[in-house]
Amino acid sequence: MGQQDDPRVAALEAAVDLLELIGIREVEARVQALAGRAKRALSELANVELKTNVEPELSGGVVKFRLKDVPTARAYDSLWKKHRLAIAMTPGGDSEGLRFSPQIYNTLEEIDRAVAAVKELTA
Repeated sequence: MGQQDDPRVAALEAAVDLLELIGIREVEARVQALAGRAKRALSELANVELKTNVEPELSGGVVKFRLKDVPTARAYDSLWKKHRLAIAMTPGGDSEGLRFSPQIYNTLEEIDRAVAAVKELTA
């Protein structure tokens, strides 16, 4: 059977308990509200191409975008080094861009801070 990952099993049980306590619809609504706030703010920046559909039912909690005038890898590195934003990156191709994936534990202030960091890169 190999090595069993008991902590992961215990963590999964705790995660399901938390989800049941909060409510899946409430979690979904919160994630969509956070993502919606980020999408609206990013779409207002002239040098940002929003790649995620703005309709929540077509994108969930994913916020993908590309900076028109800044290489994606450089933007990714800068957002981490200067602002400690842990995000995902697709370095090239049709899916090139950066991705925020807000979760229920994120705050509106953190979303605003992330958008401000992106805005700083486009200035």
